[in-house]
Amino acid sequence: MIVSEKKLVVACIIGATAGIIALFVLSLILQPLQLPVSKALDLACSKTESNSKARISGFVESITIRDNFALIKVSGSETIDAVSFDTALIGKLGLKRLQEVEITGELRNYNGKPSLIIAKLKPINSSQYALGEEND
Repeated sequence: MIVSEKKLVVACIIGATAGIIALFVLSLILQPLQLPVSKALDLACSKTESNSKARISGFVESITIRDNFALIKVSGSETIDAVSFDTALIGKLGLKRLQEVEITGELRNYNGKPSLIIAKLKPINSSQYALGEEND
């Protein structure tokens, strides 16, 4: 069976359109939750929602940089530990105490304590570039 050029073009357009729509719907479904720190703590402690993606906003309480990880305590109404394994970039960001940040990552319960593994860190009201984002 030979397919005409016209039918092939129509099939390609339909397939491309369906693919774009499917990607758009998936991007809406897979958006991380925007949570205050207290809700993120509740989610990390629950058995059913552990290891879920979340986005939190809060203020830097303290920063500890070790050889292979950086620990940032982020506070809102409560405090959560945010962990990054890119210590060089955390050092370059020059985060200061009480600086506002937005962090996207995966909620984990580590040693009975809720933590957020950082995928993206964005300082708010800062000219510094963000961890996990490309410089435009």
